[in-house]
Amino acid sequence: FNLFVFGVFCTVLVGKSEEFPEDSRLRTKLFPSVPSSMYTLFQMMLLDESFPIMREVTEKLPGMWIVFVLYIVIGNLVLMNLVLAVVLETSLEIVNTDEDTKAKTLQAQTVRRMRQLKHLFTILNSSGTGRLTKHEMLAGFQDEKARICFQALELECGECADIFDRIDADFNAVLTMQEFVGGLSR
Repeated sequence: FNLFVFGVFCTVLVGKSEEFPEDSRLRTKLFPSVPSSMYTLFQMMLLDESFPIMREVTEKLPGMWIVFVLYIVIGNLVLMNLVLAVVLETSLEIVNTDEDTKAKTLQAQTVRRMRQLKHLFTILNSSGTGRLTKHEMLAGFQDEKARICFQALELECGECADIFDRIDADFNAVLTMQEFVGGLSR
């Protein structure tokens, strides 16, 4: 939009100006029509041969330097904003992807821990009643499989009695699988 507006402006003020001869490079090649003016202005925004063009125009139209400088400043600001927007959008996508990956990893770890806890409960519940007593939990350290599960869950034998008391939600001295898994999941 910026390029088009300044292109029209330069076509009218320079390309159609009587200040320059009919066969002038400015009127025949650089600013004869809006598309040509837009191309020339784009070239000037990139500072490609912009100063000789500006000098040639401002010899006859001294106020045009303001238009050219204003165009170059606005054009470069717009261009830098576009580049910055692309960089920020890419960065945000990377951050969002990172957060999704972390969330999936955390969810997978939680599921794996829940399975480990259910497996440990099954090993400790030697009576097979689905209810774990404090005695069964403490005795579980004698079983090699249970000891490996406790180590994987970073639990130590000395903590077992305290852990049992903390997770026994209804204080009936037995733990259901839900109490055991829920209590050790926290």
